[in-house]
Amino acid sequence: MFGLNRDEEHRDKIIFGKYEPEVYVGGIRRFDDLKVSQLLDLLCNNFICWNEGHNNAPDVRGLLGYLVEYLGYKLSGYAVSARRDDYRVSIDGIEKDGGTITKKEQEAFEEMFGGADDFEVSSHRLYAWFD
Repeated sequence: MFGLNRDEEHRDKIIFGKYEPEVYVGGIRRFDDLKVSQLLDLLCNNFICWNEGHNNAPDVRGLLGYLVEYLGYKLSGYAVSARRDDYRVSIDGIEKDGGTITKKEQEAFEEMFGGADDFEVSSHRLYAWFD
């Protein structure tokens, strides 16, 4: 994508903790435990766009608004290698497993992520994944 910071090593250190280009499969590497602080770091360093939204998932701006209000979530998605023309970071899932989930939080989760391809809401887990 135009304008993104293409320093793949720095980006991968934010997401994965280290740079391992050999573990990319087909130019893609998945993650499933991205924290809000890491998302903010990606934004501040121009590794992801505010309006990036994977398929029907909310864009990063919407995700961040939700994550600031409701704590304890982790994000899933994938990083695309700088060796590909479609270099980017995409968020395709969100999960909270354990901790307190209020009725207000559950309702907000259902409203924001209810259109997910895989969706789970219970008293102890909220999960949404967009194909």
